[in-house]
Amino acid sequence: MTSCLIFLAHYLPSFKSGGPVRSIANLIDGLGHEFRFSVIASDRDALDETSFSDVAINQWNSVGKANVFYASPIWWTWGNIASLIKLKKPDVVYLNSFFAFKSSILPVLTFRRMGQIRPPVLLAPRGEFSPGALEIKPSKKWAFIALSKLLGLHSDIIFQASNFREKDDIARIFPSARILVASDVGPSFPRSQILIDPIRCVSKATRPLEVVFVSRITPKKNLHFAIAALALCSEPVRLTIFGPIRDRKYWRRCEALIRRLPRPAAVVYGGIIPHGEVVKNIRNFDLFFLPTRGENFGHIIPEAFIAGIPVLISDRTPWQGLEKVGVGWDLPLEEGPAKFAQKIDALANLLPKERLAWRKLIRAAASKLVGVDAAIAANREMLLLASERDSRGPK
Repeated sequence: MTSCLIFLAHYLPSFKSGGPVRSIANLIDGLGHEFRFSVIASDRDALDETSFSDVAINQWNSVGKANVFYASPIWWTWGNIASLIKLKKPDVVYLNSFFAFKSSILPVLTFRRMGQIRPPVLLAPRGEFSPGALEIKPSKKWAFIALSKLLGLHSDIIFQASNFREKDDIARIFPSARILVASDVGPSFPRSQILIDPIRCVSKATRPLEVVFVSRITPKKNLHFAIAALALCSEPVRLTIFGPIRDRKYWRRCEALIRRLPRPAAVVYGGIIPHGEVVKNIRNFDLFFLPTRGENFGHIIPEAFIAGIPVLISDRTPWQGLEKVGVGWDLPLEEGPAKFAQKIDALANLLPKERLAWRKLIRAAASKLVGVDAAIAANREMLLLASERDSRGPK
């Protein structure tokens, strides 16, 4: 059985750190009977100051179909990383960031010290090379990219792209890199759950259109753009925001925009939704809204499909042509908030029976749109190719 050692900033039970946790959890759930997975991750959730209370720290824990090592902040040294790699003897090491210091940069530096006596390395940037992501703190990011090229830190590392757009993003920065394309593994729900969840669809005369935004509160997720679109809507709309506040300065900027709205009470912060409870918590909203500046997958988007909710997103995700398949809209950010506001108003003006029929169609299409089986097959092939001992180096 092929063994895979995964480095990840955070892992279950973490729910504040975004998509990579779900990507890896879904991957392990889908392939854990074929691969021997071990995960090294932080002993706490993002922004937390204390460790998880129900796991053994700096020890191996059995979590689902994987063994997980929850590392304390002081554990992360190249000596400890090298010792653990020699102990586990994995067929492939899987990194899930390019810029994360502890869970990516430090392991890469450790591999350089180990020389050729190390397993092949697969690195998933998870959207970090998208133009929108590189616009955030660009000086530090481009400085490290330049240093990596100068020292050849990533010269024989294989990259994973979640889609062909991300493959182009990676190739723009590392033209000679070997890049394997495999979509993130999305959520998998039983068909019965998709069909029997209750749906509320009432007229705009009864209540405002209920719009939901679910994501980390950071500039990349573009919440301020969503608020600007809300201000331009002519129909009654209420926006509920869910997600961890990862950037306090940015959140204060969004709060200032909310206070300037004609109806500030029309925006509510609902806190954080734990993984596994997203569909249950968003199913009674009328529209999912995420004008993101870039996603390599965007796990919340297929969860909205499963909940039977139309989605309104930017065109900077893999989820393209949504209007053509009848599940929502993906619009260029360059068209501005007014274009997004037009779509919100158009939905608000639909009759209740029209909204209900649309939601049923979205739910019926959800399993095909998410494509879990195809993603699992692509990831299986990727891990097997990456684990081959002669797979290192550009091709």
